[in-house]
Amino acid sequence: MGVPAFLPLALPAGYPFWAGEEEPLPAADAVHPQPRAGLLVQHGGGHTTAPPACTADTWVRNAPAKYGKFAYSTAFGCSVATGPLGAETAGPDSTLLLSDDGLHWRSRVAGVSRSVTA
Repeated sequence: MGVPAFLPLALPAGYPFWAGEEEPLPAADAVHPQPRAGLLVQHGGGHTTAPPACTADTWVRNAPAKYGKFAYSTAFGCSVATGPLGAETAGPDSTLLLSDDGLHWRSRVAGVSRSVTA
């Protein structure tokens, strides 16, 4: 899949491809709807976030931990639980955890499904 990206390097020096003018990148501070993925990708301040519009089915292993986040971020890694007890092992990045005893923590299992349009 990555090999076609290098095909222009095989073009001869006089080929019109090499005569094209370099253009600036588009503005990074913008929101980009991704309807197929159900995400709104937002760039800004050297950081990209993607709040999901829906959550995955619960049959996926560790679905709430992986797909129940309020947002995904390039600044903070995605984590899952590493142990059964305590908030420190729950992997609570971009997640709201609730506990009634301070030992067992729960997050949302499924959210309200929304749609994203371009």
